[in-house]
Amino acid sequence: MQEPKGEQSLPELGVHLLVGNDIRTKAYNLRRNLDEGRVSLIETVAVKHCI
Repeated sequence: MQEPKGEQSLPELGVHLLVGNDIRTKAYNLRRNLDEGRVSLIETVAVKHCI
């Protein structure tokens, strides 16, 4: 992952709609923090039981 530079050109539909237009900067920062051991990822699965 490279440090983002310049103006971003994003597709009409994509994850940036949920995360924001600065998705490249956020992805770069996440990758750097993972590499440097500052953060870790967890996965959660939630299930709704209907009675």
